[in-house]
Amino acid sequence: MLKYRVATRPKKDGAKPDWTNPKGVVDARDVNVRRQRSHIGGGYRMREQGDPWGPLKDLSEVHDSLPARLDQLHVGQVWAVKAESDDYITMTRKVDVEPPVMQTPGTDAVDRLYTWLQDHFRGKWENWGICVCKRIEGTSTWSQHAYCNAIDVGGATGNLEAIAKAATAAAKAGHIPCDQVIWQGWEHVHGGTVYDHYDHVHLTGQPQRSGYPTACG
Repeated sequence: MLKYRVATRPKKDGAKPDWTNPKGVVDARDVNVRRQRSHIGGGYRMREQGDPWGPLKDLSEVHDSLPARLDQLHVGQVWAVKAESDDYITMTRKVDVEPPVMQTPGTDAVDRLYTWLQDHFRGKWENWGICVCKRIEGTSTWSQHAYCNAIDVGGATGNLEAIAKAATAAAKAGHIPCDQVIWQGWEHVHGGTVYDHYDHVHLTGQPQRSGYPTACG
């Protein structure tokens, strides 16, 4: 079931976005407009995560164009609206709530990770994206999402903690083809700090992919 979560970009570096409960496209539009209404002055710009900001629009144009633009997103993609007056940003992420058992658009490794999630945590996680054309935050390196070789897992914090712990143990034991479990600023399979990931668990398929990113057209 495709839904949308809306959050305001935190002003503090490393802070966790406070995503809303899953919403339909109209409700997600309304949350954006309501939050941006008090930041009028100079117009608004919109963009998909990682792309340049678009042309200035007034709030009525944002209101009218948001539903169609959000509907066109792939699962995991984020659409942002920025107020020109003070750089206040709202973000909308497309997610798959209660994802069904199905073959994913990802690699064979991601298919197996998806199946493992459904077998062990059915009803306790959301698909926050597999194939997303993007680079690792703050670098020029392509994310494994750009190769459809990773899945972001959303849900309640307690469930995410349990998923990260179980996935780490299964990966280290060789039970699942998972090269990375990233959760709360740490990569749990090999060790090491990682930017962000305080609101979702990132699972990378094994082996990692390179070359031209397949999700980028």
